[in-house]
Parts: sequence; C-alpha cells; structure tokens
Amino acid sequence: MSVECLNNGSGEVVYKFNGRMNLDKCTKCEDKIETTIQGAKKVIFDLANVDFVSSAFLRLCGRAAAKVIPGNFRIINVKPIVNKVFKISGLSDYVDC
Repeated sequence: MSVECLNNGSGEVVYKFNGRMNLDKCTKCEDKIETTIQGAKKVIFDLANVDFVSSAFLRLCGRAAAKVIPGNFRIINVKPIVNKVFKISGLSDYVDC
C-alpha cells in the first residue's frame, strides 16, 4: 500500500506516503484515508518517501484539510521538487519544509 496510517490516540493522525502519488495510487488510498480520518483533530501527511504528486494527490490533500478544523492539516517532509507543485497549486500554506 502507498500509505501507512499512524494514530497516536490523541486525535492526531499521521499518514506516511510512499513512492509516486499518481492517480492510481491516490484512488487506492482514498478509501483508507476517508475511514481513518473520521474524528481526527489533527491530520499530518508525511511525504518523506514521495518524489512525485499528481493533481489527484492535491485533491486528496484538499479533501483531508476540509475534514479538520482550519490550521490542523499539515504536510511535512516535502522534497523540493514536490514542494514546487504545492507552491504552484496554492497549497503551500499547508506545507512545513
């Protein structure tokens, strides 16, 4: 699977993604994220092992951000090449580099 979900029990959920997050992988991850994000107070997407994101991943980020209180969605460990995509898309406000 391209995503691992870590829930620390305090309402913070961390998703660790792996590989190229293209349409196919995002579609497969969507259901897992939708079910595990329920009730989360803070959501973190860890992209340490990601070297490509498609528009499908940007959509996934937007949907996750909409499910938590504003300011409680973060994207961490973003490689410079991937960070450019977030800057172009306007999602760079969620990125902690």
